[in-house]
Amino acid sequence: MSEVKTIVDHGKIYLIANITNRSAGLLLLPVYTYVLSVEDYGLYAIIMAVSDLFTIVFGMGFAGAMSRFYFERNNSKQQQNLVVSTTMLGFFAIASLILVFAYPLASLTVEVMFQSQQYLQLFMYTIAGLVFTILYELLMGYAVIRKRAWSYFAMALSKAVLFIGLNLLFVVYWKLGVPGIIYATIASLGSLSLVALAITFSRVGFGFSKTLFKQMLLFGLPLVPSAFANSALTTVERYYINSIIGPAAVGVYSLGHRLASMLHMFIAAPFSQIFFVRRFETLAKGEDQSAFHRILLLFVAVMMFFALLLSLFGTEIVWLISPEAYLDVVVVLPLLGLSFVLSSLNLNIELGIFYNKKTWAIPLIGFITLAVGIPANYLLIHQFGIYGAGLALLFVNIVRLVTTVLINSVLGSPFITLDWSRASSIMTVGTVLGILVNLAMSDSVSFYSVALKLTVAAVFLMMLLKTPLLDKQTKQDLASFRR
Repeated sequence: MSEVKTIVDHGKIYLIANITNRSAGLLLLPVYTYVLSVEDYGLYAIIMAVSDLFTIVFGMGFAGAMSRFYFERNNSKQQQNLVVSTTMLGFFAIASLILVFAYPLASLTVEVMFQSQQYLQLFMYTIAGLVFTILYELLMGYAVIRKRAWSYFAMALSKAVLFIGLNLLFVVYWKLGVPGIIYATIASLGSLSLVALAITFSRVGFGFSKTLFKQMLLFGLPLVPSAFANSALTTVERYYINSIIGPAAVGVYSLGHRLASMLHMFIAAPFSQIFFVRRFETLAKGEDQSAFHRILLLFVAVMMFFALLLSLFGTEIVWLISPEAYLDVVVVLPLLGLSFVLSSLNLNIELGIFYNKKTWAIPLIGFITLAVGIPANYLLIHQFGIYGAGLALLFVNIVRLVTTVLINSVLGSPFITLDWSRASSIMTVGTVLGILVNLAMSDSVSFYSVALKLTVAAVFLMMLLKTPLLDKQTKQDLASFRR
């Protein structure tokens, strides 16, 4: 039970930090959906998908490598500082690559995505700005591995304030549209990252080890193809929606995707930030993992409960933050919610492969997923529009999770497991309830509909607490924590 409290106590701060960090984007959603046209919001969604893709490529798995080598040297503070300083100094080589390739990559991207050079300058600035995006993520990762939750929170708060302020200036006051969002991103992350980098160097020094740098590259680079393949699916998804249906459909679908991603931002991310660290530490010490198995099942239950809430109240949420043109995405929310639950669960199972240093197997998972996802997106989007995109995303995440579980059982840690029958039942029940209520009441906003949806949510919660969906020991853990 102490593990549950440790993870929750630390997770609270990370949760608040992630809410703060992501609140900027969420608070600005109504600004984007009302100030930008649906087509321009679709363009912004495509830019973000491409940005995420190149962030992974140029990040070279450095954040994961820094974490791994930092914990391996837990007996020497000097060696841990060397890991961090080598990571940060090595990043300057990455930054140089980004700036050199910004123009040719932007030119290639706009030609593939739009068959024209219309948005060349916009994509070039976006790619060049990844220098600060990656640096910010490395610095946030450093706060996590040091278990400095309050430092993490301070950086998140600073980013949120800067990002909101600059967006209001560039997008609302100066009416720069999508370019204004890009300028605000570069300015906010750039100023914050440079200050945090100076503070970090003052703490760890300027040591650099060529041998360590090579080891980190060898560890991190095998992670890039997998992450690239996973992120490429989002770009493929946006590409097919844009080419088959149009940019407005990209905007509508992307709003639903953004709402579903809150499950990861506000629940999975803070959970994982402490859960991963604790699990690595206890695995290294050979400690019993049964408490972690139950925690992971609780994680699935919590994620699914909030995915159900998103499905039930999707109409109300979309109605509050956007024009009516976006309401078509409501019926897709149950599929998107379950997809993010599966995706977050997959990251926790992959941990066993990371722990055994079998990172060369991770790209295999990614490319199997990509190979399945490309035709699935084409066929399903062609047939069912944005609902087909949701079906494709769900199918892809099921394939990814099954593949990860199989590979972990052979190459990973046998201690990374889950009560799959209960987890599957929880996800199935929650998704079916969401789909049924959503289909029956997707266009209804009234006191009656809200009351009915709250009743359905309460029924699901009672099923978790009073039926065998959760085992007896897990319920006892939960009851003990509540006391």
